[in-house]
Amino acid sequence: SSWLDDISKGLNSSTFNIFKDNLVKNDSRQGLDDISKQKILTIMQEQKISFDDARLVYTRHLMNENDIDENGIPKDPK
Repeated sequence: SSWLDDISKGLNSSTFNIFKDNLVKNDSRQGLDDISKQKILTIMQEQKISFDDARLVYTRHLMNENDIDENGIPKDPK
């Protein structure tokens, strides 16, 4: 996996600009996290939505799994 692979798969946008923020700046990492990337690609394909919208769906799902509401407030009553 590489930044170029991620860009070619549509995992780039004006608000999450891999080209400008990672590739051009010679980010030494090998691209986006493989597990998250695959889940976001699946969301994009199944729901026919953009990368940014799929990131939002994925992030909200992760937050819900960790008992955090979509506003960032823990659901734990403590």
